[in-house]
Amino acid sequence: MPARLIVSAGFSRLLHQWWRLMLTVSLAVLVVLPSGCNDDDDEPVVFIADTHDFGGNDRRLVVVMGDSITTGIDVTPYPEMLASLLNTGVVNEGFSGEHAYEGVRRVNAVLARYRPGYLFMLYGANDILHFAGADDIAEDLRTMVRAAKAVATIPIIATLTPMARARGIFDSATKDTNHFIRAMAAEEGVLVVDLEVVFNGFDNDADPYVMEADDLLQWDGLHPNETGNWEIALAFADMLNSVTREFLLGQP
Repeated sequence: MPARLIVSAGFSRLLHQWWRLMLTVSLAVLVVLPSGCNDDDDEPVVFIADTHDFGGNDRRLVVVMGDSITTGIDVTPYPEMLASLLNTGVVNEGFSGEHAYEGVRRVNAVLARYRPGYLFMLYGANDILHFAGADDIAEDLRTMVRAAKAVATIPIIATLTPMARARGIFDSATKDTNHFIRAMAAEEGVLVVDLEVVFNGFDNDADPYVMEADDLLQWDGLHPNETGNWEIALAFADMLNSVTREFLLGQP
């Protein structure tokens, strides 16, 4: 599957005004990460992208790796939505059906090809559907994180979105995997976009098969719908702009 370079595009004035307002609020909060332990006395690790040495990488390029949730199924992919929110290039290197361990096989080639400033990763759904262990998934993601760090690319990792309906039997495993992802990210000192929290409370009805306005997943209970993809794009954009203002659309 060829990668798609998505150039930043204009969006509705109303959305831009709302987006700037939300970012103004979020930027007032400094992003901190735990140092890898849970003791209250530990000093937090403050991650400031503006002080990062990108070496020969393009600091204005974001590459997104993932599976069909990233490529997009029957809806606009969230990397394309992300590009409309950011004043930077976004490359969609999602690959439908891909597992985290297959992302490990590709990551070095992707990093060498694009030399991006940032690598966003959303993996694990297919691994869970094929009964991979949560710790194994997290370790595959750790390998990708370290590959990015080794070439001065900043990795930003996401927890998994929930599973529902026919795939609801896998939602407990999804939550377990997210626990391991958060722990791994804390140990590695990298930022986490917590999509489990973003999607918390979606379709929280007595009958999950009744599609209502609060749904963020499609009928298959796995792939986000259009609104769900906007939530993912906004969460990634908010995280990026929490550590650097340079990608905020409309900023000088």
